[in-house]
Amino acid sequence: MRGRWIAGLILAMAVVGCGGDGTLHVSGKISFNGKPVPAGMVYIIPDSTKGQSGTSGYAKIVDGVYDTSLEGGHGVTPGPVTFAIEGIDPSGPPPKADSEVTARVLFPRYEKKMDLTAANAKQDFEVPASAAKGPTAPKGGPIITP
Repeated sequence: MRGRWIAGLILAMAVVGCGGDGTLHVSGKISFNGKPVPAGMVYIIPDSTKGQSGTSGYAKIVDGVYDTSLEGGHGVTPGPVTFAIEGIDPSGPPPKADSEVTARVLFPRYEKKMDLTAANAKQDFEVPASAAKGPTAPKGGPIITP
């Protein structure tokens, strides 16, 4: 009986996406202007303004999909977090031999706050077209971007 209970607990942890280190694996889709974001990064940052501390998470965006459990990703401590999404379009002319590699930024960092739990570890985002306009400075003030 005890063996079944332990097996059930292990299965439940795998299903909800908990990492072995107490972090939560998060995944989902990201689109912009109705199309999948071709490339970029998702950063999931504990919200210190709400007393949250812990491990930040991150994942690569590939063809509109991100998953912190894949290579190049890391799970996050559950609780109040800020999702920071950066989208780029790497399609463009190939770089010349002695030039820098460049990509077109689709939108500046887009942020969304939420309380992250195992129940909502799958998060899809539609970045609004207005995000492409970027931040605006207060009258007379500088624009500061992360």
